[in-house]
Amino acid sequence: MKKPMIKIVYAYENKEDYIIRKEMIDYLNNRIDDILEKLKKNFYLIELPEAIVYTTYDLATNIFSDNRIPAFTRNGVIYIEPLEVYWLNYYEKLFKKKEFITSYYKNSIKEEILTILTHEMTHDSELFVDMPWDSDIWFEEGFCFYMPRKYLLSEAQYEEVVKIEKEKIINSKLKIGDESISMFGADSYDKESNLTLELLYAQAFLTVNQIMSYYKDDLIEPFKLYHEWFNEGMKEPLIRKFKHCFK
Repeated sequence: MKKPMIKIVYAYENKEDYIIRKEMIDYLNNRIDDILEKLKKNFYLIELPEAIVYTTYDLATNIFSDNRIPAFTRNGVIYIEPLEVYWLNYYEKLFKKKEFITSYYKNSIKEEILTILTHEMTHDSELFVDMPWDSDIWFEEGFCFYMPRKYLLSEAQYEEVVKIEKEKIINSKLKIGDESISMFGADSYDKESNLTLELLYAQAFLTVNQIMSYYKDDLIEPFKLYHEWFNEGMKEPLIRKFKHCFK
């Protein structure tokens, strides 16, 4: 196994915790450099994360942070629980009444964990502005799912993910391109349930997917409007800059 260009840290309380995760960790480490090269070349990723810390759910959510979900970035370091069983149980609990969704995760859990990891890396792109996170974070969060999925998945796999994400929000109040998306902000992580957060992520991804479909996968115009909105003082919901994409 080649050594990734990012520093890798293993934070486990005993050898057994590492051993049961080793296969998944090796899978992730073998894919990291290729993904980083694509992000550097196509998505203005200039400064790489300081390190990736592979750890357990308990350490991630009780020692390294108070996050409920064991995948996050702190001070340039990515922390993630790579255990497949954890993430399978996580999605099965959230979507236990939707067999179509849970079946997808059973068949694609490795790709999903890789997407979660690369989602964190994508946040470091220089294309994103340094803005308050009280609202309108859908654009960044959506692109941080969109770009990894475009790089990691085949066209057929990508279309399947789009179907899964649409299935998540089909019976919710969340709509693609709706102004309610602007309410997605830092408070959502404190106030909303894990299920609601998953639906907000789905809404953000699908909204970005529609925008990029409108622009035929060209990043220039969407980010031009995004920077224009920021430079104008963020006086209106960001989604209004993209209303023409949803007609």
